[in-house]
Amino acid sequence: MLDSNKIELKKTKDSKNIQWFTVLQSKKLRFETGILVRENEWGIAFESGVFVLNNPRAYMYTLPLLEFSLKEIEYQINEPLKGMDINVNIFQDFPVTEVVRAGLDSKSEYWATLAMDWYNDFQIEDKLKLQEYILAVYKQKGSWINQKLYHRLKKEIGILNRLI
Repeated sequence: MLDSNKIELKKTKDSKNIQWFTVLQSKKLRFETGILVRENEWGIAFESGVFVLNNPRAYMYTLPLLEFSLKEIEYQINEPLKGMDINVNIFQDFPVTEVVRAGLDSKSEYWATLAMDWYNDFQIEDKLKLQEYILAVYKQKGSWINQKLYHRLKKEIGILNRLI
């Protein structure tokens, strides 16, 4: 159960009032990541309001999370929950696959490379969920992908193809 003293009211981008519990806050990120209490959904909060992470476009706002390791994100999420007997498993409870997908969809070499760093920590079943995205990015060779990322994607496609 979330500590009710740490739940605050915030407004979504469309001005709906929500109950919000911050679980990840960083000055470097310039936003908070948290849980919309009643909806049990993840969101990110800026000064201008909360974006609910409920569609692929919303995840573009999470790209700065890729600048941290998954272990660091998991630690930062679990730290405020310690005293409440709540433990977030980063792979089961947080939408890491969607954040990686957003990085791959960004058409940015920087974000795609960081997304692949997270991807390396995935279990095989989660990697298979992203197979089409890996292939789609790979096929964009020459447009925005450098050679290092291209070969990394090619290697991963070979590994995934051997698994299926």
